[in-house]
Amino acid sequence: MTPLFRAPRDRILELLEAALDQDALDAAYGDVPAPKVSIGGLPSEPPYEVIVRELPASASFERISTCPMAQATWTVQVDLVATNADLVRATNAVLAYADALVQVTGADRTLGGSVITATPELSYVGTSATGKGTYLAAMAAGVRCVADPKKNTAIWEAIGR
Repeated sequence: MTPLFRAPRDRILELLEAALDQDALDAAYGDVPAPKVSIGGLPSEPPYEVIVRELPASASFERISTCPMAQATWTVQVDLVATNADLVRATNAVLAYADALVQVTGADRTLGGSVITATPELSYVGTSATGKGTYLAAMAAGVRCVADPKKNTAIWEAIGR
């Protein structure tokens, strides 16, 4: 059985953990702090964090009339967050994390074979003062996934398709 939603989410986590390791960041982006990368976020709210959201967003399912293959499309949301006393340092960190997301998705367009295609998305962005002498920079990003929902053949066989 191949999990439709979990396998791509876990692959994105794995790719980002490797790309956002401090040594990898130093080599690619210079002086950018490595974030804590997790599924769902950490209760401690670290100053540098990349959160792979635990549940799929904007899922849709369709079967194109000219094609026998059904398609499932959804987004694995990824939040990129940095807090620092220097606004430019915080924004540079978020820019590096966004670039890493784009780079790893481009390098593994099928997320280890778990999807047909994976496309990075960068959407809402913002910065603000926190009131604690620091600035917050954040970006709502994600990976748009397209997959064959029939990957879990046990379910399709059970319903007689």
